[in-house]
Amino acid sequence: MRFVLTILMTLLLLKNYGQGINLRIIDEVSLMPIEGVHVVEKGVVIGVSTADGVVNIKREVVYAKLTHVAFEPKVINLSFTTQDTILVQMRGINISLPEFSVTEIKRRKRYVKMGITSKKPSQWYPGYPIDGIFAQYITNEKPEFNYKIEGLYIYIKENYVPETQFLVSIYAGETVDKQPNDALKLMGPLLCQTQVVGSHFKIDLEKHNIVMPKNGVFVIFEGSPHQNLWSADVRKGMNANRAHFVRVGYAHEKQNHYLTWHFNNGKWERFIKPSKNARGLANYIDNPMIYVKLEIIQ
Repeated sequence: MRFVLTILMTLLLLKNYGQGINLRIIDEVSLMPIEGVHVVEKGVVIGVSTADGVVNIKREVVYAKLTHVAFEPKVINLSFTTQDTILVQMRGINISLPEFSVTEIKRRKRYVKMGITSKKPSQWYPGYPIDGIFAQYITNEKPEFNYKIEGLYIYIKENYVPETQFLVSIYAGETVDKQPNDALKLMGPLLCQTQVVGSHFKIDLEKHNIVMPKNGVFVIFEGSPHQNLWSADVRKGMNANRAHFVRVGYAHEKQNHYLTWHFNNGKWERFIKPSKNARGLANYIDNPMIYVKLEIIQ
């Protein structure tokens, strides 16, 4: 009996071995993988990235510091994610080099915006919290053209704690009536952090070379209101009851439906509001202010 229990415990350990979070670490400018990034937890190196920029760490890790001689250190929070692989960008340290000039023939680029492009949010609501997993559908309004996604823009209305981090992914969308499909992932999840408040936060996607699908895209966010983001030093003089998440501004517009889906209890759900109220007038529906900027390509 003892022998059987030993075998079962061994199989269980083998099953769990290697199961953790894969960090794929890239240069934020070139998007090339970074080899030799040290992942440090509580002063101890727990992993070093490979030539592919990948390092596997245990799910028990909450905070980790990424260090590399040629890049700025970066602290990441992994307490809220359910993902198996996370894309992390690091910023290179500026090195002064001799100046020289290069003559380049530049072509004129043309851009369009799609999504909720309002400049100011509704004042009736505090904003949409990134406090779980939700997705917003952006319709391709002119599928007869070819586009490349230049950037993703998110209006940050509130950001109580600058250390707050969240994940962003982009999926090809089928229609707003069909839930996000994991098989159609185009990018991400990308770990993001911003101190922007009261304006649009841009995620530069130009070098990711993502072609805008003919139907549109889902932008998927993941965050948590339960992130223990504050150290003892940060907590001093602050209200510990304040929310630990970013709020995206709402746009108060005439829409026939919500553009958002929510991931609850292991499944996607879409909340639908009638397009007309009891008096037959159009309902005003608030959607998070998220849009993509697209470069028109030939």
